[in-house]
Amino acid sequence: MPNGYSINQSRLFKLANKRKLAGILGITIKELSLCANTANNYRLWSTKSKYPSKLQILSHKPRDIQEPIGLLRRIQDRLSDLLVRIETPEYLLSAKKGGSYVKNASLHMGFGQVIRIDIKGFYKNASEVFVFRFFWHDLQCSQDIARILTDLICWNGCLPTGSPVSPIISFFAYRPMFDELHALALAINAVMTVWIDDIVFSGDNVNGTLIPKAKIVIKKSGLQGHKISVFNRGQASVVTGVAITADGQLHIPNKRYRKIRALENEYCAASNQADRAIYGKALIGQYFEGSQLDPGLAKKAKVLQADMKCKNSNHPR
Repeated sequence: MPNGYSINQSRLFKLANKRKLAGILGITIKELSLCANTANNYRLWSTKSKYPSKLQILSHKPRDIQEPIGLLRRIQDRLSDLLVRIETPEYLLSAKKGGSYVKNASLHMGFGQVIRIDIKGFYKNASEVFVFRFFWHDLQCSQDIARILTDLICWNGCLPTGSPVSPIISFFAYRPMFDELHALALAINAVMTVWIDDIVFSGDNVNGTLIPKAKIVIKKSGLQGHKISVFNRGQASVVTGVAITADGQLHIPNKRYRKIRALENEYCAASNQADRAIYGKALIGQYFEGSQLDPGLAKKAKVLQADMKCKNSNHPR
């Protein structure tokens, strides 16, 4: 099977025994009860600006992060591993082997109009009710096991932003919504892909009438579609951080190039080793990431790595 096994082949399917669940997770019954729904198993923090720069393009909006720690992190890693093995539809490109944001964008090359819809605050608005429904109805676990699994995954009634299992469980919990959106696409012979909370439609028959229909489907699940972008035929589009040119080529978006240039300038202008290290590390990451679309950036990353190593070795200790 190219995309996992059927749901009834999962080790979690029809699970009704706590001891068996603990064994699957590699923990004891006592550890199972300690980890479920315990706030102390999370590290709560907010992202801060990565750079000591005042440039607007290098600033970012702070995000609240709920990161599982200790044993709960191990449990969520295990649950993620179990869930990503379950077969998913072709339109899902995130949280699965072989999926990537570049492949997600490539599926919309050479088509007509492109419409992109994000789900507002997907994780924090994803209700534990939908997570429980997946374990109870779809995986057919007993109610008590479904409740335990829900408590092991959810934080404060929603999905934690720093959890390894949130990307895949967010899809399964809301699969009926995504399937209904996909049905809208099929009805007009369009392509639809999903990258976590980023839904993209493309095709010759895609037009503005699709937007209110999609928003209604999303609203029925208690969520909200926002940041809607429409790219007309013959116009460059941006899908999951990848620019698709009018002639169907994939490139790094201009905004990302501007960010790279800003980091390069800040790296060269850095007056101390600490700031230089921050900008250098960020640049190397940007270069290697961008090399998927611009292979020449990989060489720049290696040159910068050598430059940083040289400057560090010459820096007086």
